[in-house]
Amino acid sequence: MVIFNLIMCLGSSVYGQVKLSTNLLHTIPLQKPVIFEVRISKANISNFTRFQMDVPAGVAVESVENRNGTFSFEEQKVKIIWVTAPVESEFSVRLKIISPKNKSNSIFTFHYFYVEENLKKEWVSENYFVTFKDTVLPPLLSAPMIDLNEKGGSNLTVANSNLRVKEPVQGNEQIRRQVEQLRKDARESKSVGEREKRMAEERLQTVHADEKRWASRAAGTEKTAELQRIKREKVKAEEDLLVAKRVLALAETLDSNANEIEKINRQLNPAMYTGASVKNKSNYVVKPSPVKKGLTYRVQVGAFKEQPSKSKFSLLGKVSVIHEGAVYKVMIGDFSEKDDAYKLRDQLNARYPGGFIVKFVDEQPVK
Repeated sequence: MVIFNLIMCLGSSVYGQVKLSTNLLHTIPLQKPVIFEVRISKANISNFTRFQMDVPAGVAVESVENRNGTFSFEEQKVKIIWVTAPVESEFSVRLKIISPKNKSNSIFTFHYFYVEENLKKEWVSENYFVTFKDTVLPPLLSAPMIDLNEKGGSNLTVANSNLRVKEPVQGNEQIRRQVEQLRKDARESKSVGEREKRMAEERLQTVHADEKRWASRAAGTEKTAELQRIKREKVKAEEDLLVAKRVLALAETLDSNANEIEKINRQLNPAMYTGASVKNKSNYVVKPSPVKKGLTYRVQVGAFKEQPSKSKFSLLGKVSVIHEGAVYKVMIGDFSEKDDAYKLRDQLNARYPGGFIVKFVDEQPVK
C-alpha cells in the first residue's frame, strides 16, 4: 500500500508571528445586529492576503470597516481580500453579525491566508463557540479582545515543486478538497487581479490624456502643479498595475500547484482515474482530466543545461519547462491569441531580452 505523504516545512520566520484576536461575544441575542472586531497581527507580510471567517447557517455578516479590502459573504463564508496587505504590522477589521431566528450553539472558525517566498500559507483558529439565545445585551457594552488559539496541524504550505502539509494526508477525499480549495483560491485571485488591472489601466489612460492636454498649454504655475500631480498619479497607477500582474501570476501559481497535487495523486492512485468517471467510497465523482487541445502560444525566456526550478519564474505567469535534447526550455504563459503572447514577450523583454514566441498544438511545440 502506498501512503501519500506531504510533509510541511516551517522554516519561515514570519509564519509563527501571525496571530488573530477578536471581541466577538460568546452569547448573542436572537435577531439582533452585533458589531465586533477582528485584529490581525501579520508581522511584515505585505503582499496578497485574505481573511476568512466560516459562520453557521442562519447567520448573516456585513462589513463595517475592511481596510480597503474586497468584502464578500457567500456560502456562509466571510472573505476580505487585499491585493496588498495594510502597511501596519497589526490592523483590525470590523464586522456586523445578524443573529438567527432560532436558539443554537454554533461554531465559528477564523482563517488568514498569505503568500511568503512563493508559498501559500494558512493560519486557522480552533473552533470558536457562540450561543444564540433570548438574552439582552447591556448598554455601552465593551467586550475585551480574546486571542484566538491556532488549530494544531491544520496549516498548509504548498510550493511549486515541493508539496507539503504538516501531517500525512489521510484518504483521497482530503486530497480532493485541497485541490478544490487551491483552484478556488486561484479563481478568486484571478478575479481580483483582473479587476485591479482593469482599474489601473483605466487610470493610466486618464493620466496620459491629462498629460497630453496639459503639455500643450503655456508655461505657468498652474501647469507645473498639474504636471506634478499627473506624474504622481502615473507612478501610483503603474505600481497598482504591477501589483495586479503579480496577483494574476499568483493565480497561475495556485492553479499550477493544484494540478501538481492531482498529478501526484494520479501516479499513486491510478485506479481513480482509469476509464470513465469512477465513484469512490466517499461518494464523490472523479472525472479524467481533459487533455488540452488546439493551438496556443507561449513565450520562451531561456534554455538551460540543468533543469531550472519553476518557482524562480512563477511571478512572471504560468510556467512550463520543456526538455528537448540536452536543454530545458522555460516557457511563460499559454495563450489562444498570438497578440497576447506578443504583449507578454514585450513586457518581459527588459528582464529577458531575446524572448520569442513558440507555437503549441495539443500541448506539443511545433515549428
